[in-house]
Amino acid sequence: MTFCTYCGKQLQDGEVCTCQQNNAAQQTAPQNSAPQEAPQPQADSYTQPQPQVNTYAQPQAEPKNKADVGGGFKTVIELFKKTIKTPFEAAEEFYRKSDLVASIIAIAMVAGLYVIATMLNFVAVCSHYLRIAGWNSSYKLLGYTRWDILKLADISVVDLIQSIFFPIIWVAVMTGAIIGLSILVNKVILKKNINIKGTLSLCASVSVPLMAALAIKIISNFIFVGAFRNMVFPIITVCLGFLTLLQGLNIVSKEVENRNKLLIVLAIGVAGLIITNYLLNILVMNHCQTTFSFPM
Repeated sequence: MTFCTYCGKQLQDGEVCTCQQNNAAQQTAPQNSAPQEAPQPQADSYTQPQPQVNTYAQPQAEPKNKADVGGGFKTVIELFKKTIKTPFEAAEEFYRKSDLVASIIAIAMVAGLYVIATMLNFVAVCSHYLRIAGWNSSYKLLGYTRWDILKLADISVVDLIQSIFFPIIWVAVMTGAIIGLSILVNKVILKKNINIKGTLSLCASVSVPLMAALAIKIISNFIFVGAFRNMVFPIITVCLGFLTLLQGLNIVSKEVENRNKLLIVLAIGVAGLIITNYLLNILVMNHCQTTFSFPM
C-alpha cells in the first residue's frame, strides 16, 4: 500500500491519485462562480399619504345685475333718431327689443318735460295777471308786491307746488291705467299672462311724440305771435297726438292677430284711457288753476 506524495491519500495497488487534476480544474473555474450575497431586504419605501389640500372654492356670489342706465339713455336716443325717419318701425323695434331700464327712462323723461311745461305755464299765467294788473305802475306805487297781485287772482304758492306734482300724478295714473287695461285684456280677452315689462315698453315706445308735444308747449311760452300760439302750435300738437295713437295701434294690431279680438281690445283700451283722462280732469283739474294742461 502506498500514499500520494501530494495530498497523502492512501492508494491501492496500481491506483493513481487525481488530486493534481482536481486542483487544476478548481483554478480554471469562473471567478463569478462564487456564491452571491443574498440581496439585502429593501427598506420599506411606502410613504404616508399626504393630506390633500381642499381646493374647493366657495361659490362666489353672482354679481348683481346693475341697471345699465347709460345703455338705457342710448336706447332712448336711438328711439328719437329712428322716430324722425320711420316712426312706426322705431316704436315697434323699441317695444320688442328695449329693456326695462330704457322704458322707465323714457316714461320719466315724459314726466320731466311735463313738469317743465306746467311750471313755465304757471310763470306765464302769473306774468299775464301781473301785466293786466299793471304791477309796474299803480299797484307798485301803492306798495303791492307781486304775490299780492297774484293773491287777488287767486293764485298762491300751492298752485306752484301743484304744477310740479300734477304732471307726475298724470303720468303715473295714465301708466297705471294702461297696465290695468293690459291685465284686463290679457286675462279676459286674450287668455294670456300679463307681461309688465312689455306693457311699460308699449308706453315708452310712443313717448317720442308725447315729448315733442310737450316741447311745443314749452316753446309756446316764449313765442307771443298769435298765429303760432293759436294755430300752428295747436295743429302740430294734434298731429303728434294722432301719431302717438297710431303708433300704439300698430303695435297692438301685430300682437293680436284675431280681428274680432283686436277690435274688442282697441275699444277697451281707447275707452279706458278716455275715461281715465276725464276723471283726472274732473277730480284734479277742477281743483287747480288754469296753469295746468294735458300733453295733448
